[in-house]
Amino acid sequence: MFETLTPKELFGLLETGTDGTWLLLIEDEEIHWSTKMCQTLGYEGQVRSIDEVLALIHPDDRSWHQKTIGEAIGNQQTQYQVEARMLHQDGHYITLAVRGAFLKLEDGRRVLFGLTADVSAVRDARLRLERSERRFRAFVENCPASVFIKTLD
Repeated sequence: MFETLTPKELFGLLETGTDGTWLLLIEDEEIHWSTKMCQTLGYEGQVRSIDEVLALIHPDDRSWHQKTIGEAIGNQQTQYQVEARMLHQDGHYITLAVRGAFLKLEDGRRVLFGLTADVSAVRDARLRLERSERRFRAFVENCPASVFIKTLD
């Protein structure tokens, strides 16, 4: 059933979920965002050029993402999965889990279709836990008295 859906119909179907969806038209160098994808990042307008989207990726991550997507397209990979920090329209960065699959349209063009979930809260919790572990380790290593941990619970 899903094999016969047009990209627009597939977008509409996936709008019922919680993830933002997007479609990269490789030859056209355009990325089409779903309404939820636009809402996640706070932008209006669903069509973006590849350069516009790359400009939204955190500067520290941009060249790596550019290389990764280029390799995925060039190597004819079937799937694509990364974590990206992208600029929200309000000026702060959010962390997105980005996963996609390459599809071939009836006219022979290859596209990359994907889902994007905001994982900022998970990333922030992971960073807080890592900081807490570093502080605890520094305390134990630098404490002049002995430290004894009775259980690991």
